[in-house]
This record gives sequence, structure tokens and C-alpha cells, in this order.
Amino acid sequence: MAAVTDASGRWDLVLLGHVATRASGYLWRRCMNVHWVLPCVTGVANAGVWVLAAMAWPDLPPRIPIHFDLAGYADGWTETGVLAWFALPALGTVLAAVFGWFLPRWMVRLARANSPWLNVPHKAKFMALPVEARDRAVRAPMAWLHAIAGCVQGLLGWLVCGSARVADGRWDVLPSWPGFAVLAVLLGCAVALAVSASRAVRREASNLAQ
Repeated sequence: MAAVTDASGRWDLVLLGHVATRASGYLWRRCMNVHWVLPCVTGVANAGVWVLAAMAWPDLPPRIPIHFDLAGYADGWTETGVLAWFALPALGTVLAAVFGWFLPRWMVRLARANSPWLNVPHKAKFMALPVEARDRAVRAPMAWLHAIAGCVQGLLGWLVCGSARVADGRWDVLPSWPGFAVLAVLLGCAVALAVSASRAVRREASNLAQ
């Protein structure tokens, strides 16, 4: 009986080691896939916005700012409540889902179907590509789409922290330069997205012509 138990124990260890090896290999391959990692990074960034809001929640005063002018002064206030305070993290979750999950998959589906509803540079060249080339072309600039989603999460996190500090009186004004800096980065990412998409279509069309 002891021998059977020992053998069973060794078999369990071998099975556990095999499962752990397969799982770690799967996770490593996924981590090397940028199209899997970037949505996770966006999700983690959004989780950070929720954590910031939750940490500030217990110390909020009866009123919180909900709007700031261009100089950073609060010109709109409301009573502190769950819906009012956690609206920004919730908005971030929606945007993370749209930019990090729904929109990329929708674009790939339209590209594979060669749908005229997909707006891409050099559209005539794009629609003349085979399905595999269209798939590669539409996936190429998606890293910039996820970068935009990450910048949005950073902007929302800044607004959450700044709103809490203005609400409890630690700040008289919300510094506006971080917001404008993030907006400048967002604009840069949008330009990079357009340039990357254009280059991807031209590259696939050139490869097809060779």
C-alpha cells in the first residue's frame, strides 16, 4: 500500500509539473504577443484609476468639483455621491473596453470582410489586397490605438487625483499643464496611428506587386 501511495504521489507531482510547464509556456507566448499584452496594460491602467478613486473616497468633503475651466479653477460642483465620484473610472472602463477590445476586433472583422465601412488610408489599394494582407495591414497600427487608450486612462487618473485635492482644499486650482501634456501625447499618437496605417497598406501593396 505504501508503494502505491508513493507512486501516486510521484504521479501527482509529475502531472502538476507538466501542467505548470504548459501554463507558463502559454503565458510566455501570450506575453510575446503585443496584441494580447497591450489590452491588458490598458485594463491595468483603468484598474489604477479605480484604485485612486477608491482611496480618495473616504476623505472626500460633502461637495466635489465636476468641471474645471481652462485655468484649472473649479467652476462646477455637486454633492459627493457614489455615482458622481466614480463616474470617471466608469467612463475609463467603457473607453478601455472600446479601444482595447471592441474596436480592434471590429476593425479586423471589417478588414477580413473587405467592408467599405472600414476607413483606412489608400482604401482602393487596401481593398485590392488578399484577406491575409488586409489582416496584417489593419493590425499593424493597433499598438497606437492602445497607446491612445492608455493616455486616456492617465488623463482620467490625473483628474481623479486633482479633483480630490481641490475638493478637500489641498489645492486651490488644478494644474492644467499635465492635462494639456496628455492631450499633446494623444494628438501625437493619433498622428502616429494614421502614419502607421498608411505605411502598412503601402507595404502590403508593394509586397503583393513583387
